[in-house]
Amino acid sequence: GVWTFNGESKKRIGHPAPFPRELPRRCIKLFSFVGDTILDPFVGSGTTLIEAHDNGRVGIGFDISAEYCELAKERLEVSWLQAKLI
Repeated sequence: GVWTFNGESKKRIGHPAPFPRELPRRCIKLFSFVGDTILDPFVGSGTTLIEAHDNGRVGIGFDISAEYCELAKERLEVSWLQAKLI
């Protein structure tokens, strides 16, 4: 079947082309195992790395844009801090 998702807000995420967290979440769960490493060569806002972490995987990402790498780093720090507070 076809997957459908609600969109993400460009303003909320800070990236011109954000995608919903559910997309990488489904792919990660379908095509990897807990403890696997997930590579994201176009890290953008870091959504895939956040989902990798939240689903017990190791995430590695890079991007040609230093600005997007910094955005991803900030989002990851917030996500992990929230995870530690729960």
